[in-house]
Amino acid sequence: MRLQSQDNLSFLEVERRDDDGYAIFNCTASIEGFSGKNDGIIFTGCAEFLRQLGAFDESRSGAITLEGTEQFRLSIAAFDNARHLRVDI
Repeated sequence: MRLQSQDNLSFLEVERRDDDGYAIFNCTASIEGFSGKNDGIIFTGCAEFLRQLGAFDESRSGAITLEGTEQFRLSIAAFDNARHLRVDI
């Protein structure tokens, strides 16, 4: 999965792999030229995040957060009255 800004200068790319029965995620992020990568993220609270994502998509208000190991945090929030979104990594 890849999320990117309209100008393509920033993105988050997440790829899943299975390792000894665990879902491990390779995560790469780039924000206006600053990049980081971690190939060992385990997300916590995925089911709750996905439930909240459905409700968030309908209302486009508030914020939701997905956290994981290795200090991973993805936050999606309503940005303005036009219902634009802000994604923080």
